Amino acid sequence: MEKKKAEVKTTSAGSSSMAEGSIPAFPVFQASMPNTPRLTSETYLSWAIKMEMYLKSQGLWPIVNEPPQVFSEEDLCRDQRALAIIIPSMDNSLLVH
Repeated sequence: MEKKKAEVKTTSAGSSSMAEGSIPAFPVFQASMPNTPRLTSETYLSWAIKMEMYLKSQGLWPIVNEPPQVFSEEDLCRDQRALAIIIPSMDNSLLVH
C-alpha cells in the first residue's frame, strides 16, 4: 500500500494547512494523554516527569528541550503541538497575560 506524500498549502498570511486527505509530514502517535497532574506550584516535579514522558512518546520532547535557533515549518508545527498539550495542563493562576 502506497502512502500519500503530505501536501502543505501556504495561505496569503503565511500559515499553512494540510490538504484534505493527506498524511502529515511527521509521525502522529496515538498514545493517550497520561494522568498528568495539573501544574501548580506544588505539583511541578510529578507534572514535569509525566509531561516529559508524554512529550517523548509524541516525538515532541526535542523541540521543547532543545529548540532550534531557526524554526522550520515542521519545527513550528511541533512547537505548536507541544504548547497545545502543555498550556491546558497548567493551572490558570500560573498563566501570565
